Amino acid sequence: MVKLKDIAAAVGVSNATVSRVMSNDPSLSVSADTRRAIIAKASELKYTPRRARTEVQADRSIMVHVGRWLGGELEDPYYAGLRLGIERCCFSQNIQVSITSDESAILDFLKKKASGAIVIGPVQGEFQRKIETAKGRAVMIDAPRNSHTLDNVFHDLYGATARLLDDLWEKGYRRPGFIGGESKYKASLPNETRHVAYSEWMERKGIFDPALVCVKGSTIDLGFESAMKLLESAMPPDVIIACTDSMAIGAYRAAQSKGLEIPKDISVVGFNDNPASEFLNPPLSSIRLAPEVAGTSAVEMLVEQLGGRDVCKSVVLQPKIVWRASTR
Repeated sequence: MVKLKDIAAAVGVSNATVSRVMSNDPSLSVSADTRRAIIAKASELKYTPRRARTEVQADRSIMVHVGRWLGGELEDPYYAGLRLGIERCCFSQNIQVSITSDESAILDFLKKKASGAIVIGPVQGEFQRKIETAKGRAVMIDAPRNSHTLDNVFHDLYGATARLLDDLWEKGYRRPGFIGGESKYKASLPNETRHVAYSEWMERKGIFDPALVCVKGSTIDLGFESAMKLLESAMPPDVIIACTDSMAIGAYRAAQSKGLEIPKDISVVGFNDNPASEFLNPPLSSIRLAPEVAGTSAVEMLVEQLGGRDVCKSVVLQPKIVWRASTR
């Protein structure tokens, strides 16, 4: 069983600091990076608060659905943050939480009184329609926003990508490239949203060039392959925008293999702002998301539904651009 001291030792902080972060102590003075590192490590070690294991109310429970398509991406700090936000909020309100990738389990669960479901990521249209008609309580996270009956929580990735490109243009970059992940749910995945925002921004500027885009996947290895393709083109980019920090690490490796110096010869920007981003060489500029806030918001919205709210509600989170030494 994982204990607070295990997390403290792994992160390099005191047991008291870990305890106060996990209990969301508002009086604690600790950096955002340390807080995120503690939360990420707690999720990685699968830490469960003691009271969450023993003091739950049988009639207040939430089931979380994660699509099978996510696969290994569930180990990404973004999804770890979602899970921690959900679990910590449930813990604070004595709500039992379980996780499944079984669609039928979610639909059966929604039939129970005083229960609710949180669905992470895009889902196929048929499954979404079944959720809507199940007459249960549900909140979608990072899903297509085409439902008028389901609550949803999402980051404004389109707007964040456009703001990033505006800022890069102001900094003097003229050939931004994009590497991202494919989506079998076209125009639905967050990665796809970034791609659409990038393409439309480039078209508005009149500088769209398909040679500056490579969409393969979101792993480090695919980030390396995608960045290599862009760097070996006749007119390579002056900055690479990666849809995840993992892909950005792959871009670092590609630049190194080509003998390029970051940011002198090529700049790199990632998405998610994982805890390790600031420790890369050079530290990575990245778009900071708020997965823990998204998870907490989803639980709070379900609690509102349990309390009788019957008006559909959306929560939009605005990502923050964190500039570091990987850009000029």
